[in-house]
Amino acid sequence: MRGARLISGVLCGCSLGFAHPVAATITETTLTIGPEWTAVREVRRLQVAAGEQQIRLEGIPATADLSSLTIRTRRIPVDLLHWEREREAPALQRMSNGDLHFSRGDFTQPSSDQPPAADDGAVLCVIRFPLAGEQAFEITYRMRGLSWHAHYRVLLRGDLDSADERMSIDLDGLIQFENDSNRDFDNAWIRLAGADPLLTAHQELRLPGFLTLADTPLAELWQRPVPPVHPEHVYRLPRRVDLPAQAASEARFANAQRLPTSRRYVMDSHTIPLTLTRTFTPLRQHLVFANTTERGLGLALPPGDVFIYQGIAQRTLFRQGTLAHTGRGEDVRIDLGPTDQVTGMRRSRLRTAVRSDHYEEVFEIAVANHRPSAVQVDIQETPRLTLGWRVVQASEPHERSRGTLRFHPRVGAGEERVIEFRLRIQHPAP
Repeated sequence: MRGARLISGVLCGCSLGFAHPVAATITETTLTIGPEWTAVREVRRLQVAAGEQQIRLEGIPATADLSSLTIRTRRIPVDLLHWEREREAPALQRMSNGDLHFSRGDFTQPSSDQPPAADDGAVLCVIRFPLAGEQAFEITYRMRGLSWHAHYRVLLRGDLDSADERMSIDLDGLIQFENDSNRDFDNAWIRLAGADPLLTAHQELRLPGFLTLADTPLAELWQRPVPPVHPEHVYRLPRRVDLPAQAASEARFANAQRLPTSRRYVMDSHTIPLTLTRTFTPLRQHLVFANTTERGLGLALPPGDVFIYQGIAQRTLFRQGTLAHTGRGEDVRIDLGPTDQVTGMRRSRLRTAVRSDHYEEVFEIAVANHRPSAVQVDIQETPRLTLGWRVVQASEPHERSRGTLRFHPRVGAGEERVIEFRLRIQHPAP
């Protein structure tokens, strides 16, 4: 029954002497904003007494999940015994039609069809703390109502269609925030969390065949595949940000000028099917530059849309693209989409049984350059094999990393470059 006596003291303010709860002053705020949640960490300074007491936390949003509320200090443990929303006394009003209307509290609103507003009062907490005096308390909780989206503005210097002309870009990285809560977050440190939407996009549902049983061997031909689980990345903004309540805001997190940029054409085996005939598919065009501190970057870049402009005034939108998650020190790739000026195809040519414990298969890759100048191509070939394999022979220099073969040929104007490689595939042990 100790809990019952404690709650009674909180509500009445008499049993434990909680008539005037101590208010806290916020000195630091850190927000980690995820796709559907936000973790809030605040440092609040309070003048407290030793023992059990009541403190008042103002500014806790109505969308906060109070079951996640924690209170602690760096060295001394804090016991959180009880918490509740502070409620205003209900205001009784008589409407023009004679109905009674209660604006707040535990009463209904019979004269209105709208649901009652969320209670955004302060939070009263009963804590047990062994020391008296001013202390810095760390308050953490989860909430809803904050979201973010990254986008980039790029000023292009040079001719995108001329492979021989040098090219550079100016890059601005911007974060668009939406704060749908009733709380102003001023001068807050921001961390952004989320998986790359370019990787987690669901595949389209295939049209059904004539079979309807879900457990047949051919069911995977029309069932929606289970999307892979990709890790969420965390991005820290370099400066503090103000997020006003019920408003959109924008913050710049990256700025670099005159980044030397190269043009690349990408052939990825995940997007170009392996065929038995010479069927060519457009390759994707990328703008590639280094993500290093020497170039004014050197930080993790979140995925987002890219808007490319030409001219100092940046009034005319030239192209649009996308940028996937890019770690610090990795090459940044702006994907401009497929182009039919450079095409490629993949096919299996020959399979031979060499020995009882393995067989060999020959693959062919072809890249056709329809442009009037040479192009640089990045080929990423990931054999869809569940068995062990190794390269026996290849007609072009290559590198292998994490089960992927990478070729980097330079294809001349009007040229079709053919690459052949032979794999030895190991049979499973009996």
